[in-house]
Amino acid sequence: MSTHPSSVHERVSASRKKYAISAVIGVVLALSWFFVAWYGLEGRYFVIVDRYLDIGDRLAYVAKWMTGPGLCLLVSVVMVANVRAFTPAIDPLETDLEEKDERAIHVWRNITTNTTEQILLLLIGTMAFAVIAPQYWLRLIPIAAVSFVAGRVIFALGYLVASGWRGTGFALTFYPIVGIYAVTLYLYFYG
Repeated sequence: MSTHPSSVHERVSASRKKYAISAVIGVVLALSWFFVAWYGLEGRYFVIVDRYLDIGDRLAYVAKWMTGPGLCLLVSVVMVANVRAFTPAIDPLETDLEEKDERAIHVWRNITTNTTEQILLLLIGTMAFAVIAPQYWLRLIPIAAVSFVAGRVIFALGYLVASGWRGTGFALTFYPIVGIYAVTLYLYFYG
């Protein structure tokens, strides 16, 4: 494999292109899921409107829907532990690992780190949103949670198969979170 600067530049450029295409696919999927869930399901599967009147009930609703995203984080932590337990990477200070072991631990650490960042953003955003949103809008919480789980699965598969294609899963996870924050800020200032 050549490490000539133009060769490296071409690989990086190709990876960026794959990532950008996959991110656009993720945005389209996230928007499609939102419209199907919001307009097609009409909230029937997500919210019993009369029940979520006080803040405690609303935060309990957030907790209920954070189970799926929490399981995504749990699975990624378990995968890091399994890679460590069943390879020479059991010693975190080991520097002489085979390439396949080094790659496996690197990939699962990155998936876990990114999932941790995303779940923290989701949890903070949905809690703030739940406190100030009109009842009818609470269905954005499960829509974002379901998108999160699908996005994390697709992100992990993309990372494991071809890292340039992980953008679909990232977009499915991240942009619904951005949407929750945008709506929360709108409601805070104008609602």
